[in-house]
Amino acid sequence: MKIFSGILLFVGFVLLFYNDNAFGQTTDNILTVIFIDLGKEGDSTLVIFPNNNTVLIDAGLKFNESFEKVKSVLEENNVQRINLMIGTHADADHIGGLAKLLAEDSPYYNKVDEIWTNGLLHTSDIYNEFIGNIANQDNVQHQVVAAPMSTNLGDPVLIQLASPPQERISSHSDHATEQNSNSLVTRMIYGDVFFLFTADTTWTTEKWLVE
Repeated sequence: MKIFSGILLFVGFVLLFYNDNAFGQTTDNILTVIFIDLGKEGDSTLVIFPNNNTVLIDAGLKFNESFEKVKSVLEENNVQRINLMIGTHADADHIGGLAKLLAEDSPYYNKVDEIWTNGLLHTSDIYNEFIGNIANQDNVQHQVVAAPMSTNLGDPVLIQLASPPQERISSHSDHATEQNSNSLVTRMIYGDVFFLFTADTTWTTEKWLVE
């Protein structure tokens, strides 16, 4: 779980928009990246492409306080549909909110086009709920993914899956679980702007990425 200060996030967000002219962007083709501050309740990032397609990477815990923060950001940005949902790994502080977004009483039920997961099983109830709610969707495409692969959702923003590889990454520490070491790491490229979303990757993952 990564914890960032509100000041750092605010500065990063301002710099992205301050530099939009330098990257040839206009108000019609801005890439928006929102790091949702969940404190110690997990990670969640919303990406809105210039063509208004959306990517949601994780959604924190299922608990109301955490989930309501994610839901409010989706509502504030008028997100009607999630085109790509990425559950980086099966720990509850990353997929709990995703499970709730996929539930039958959610406004996003049957409004998710594609879901990426790392395919590693988990014994938790929230993981079973997450997988069960995916299965209950009518038309969602669930992909167990491995690097290298890429997509752009019909937009000039390229999404690259950087890890894990098909053979998985072994963890070498009590503090580096197999789930964390095999978190889905994605990179987004838009012109001269690069974002790297690392989830709960460990030093073993970083070593593999560098190599």
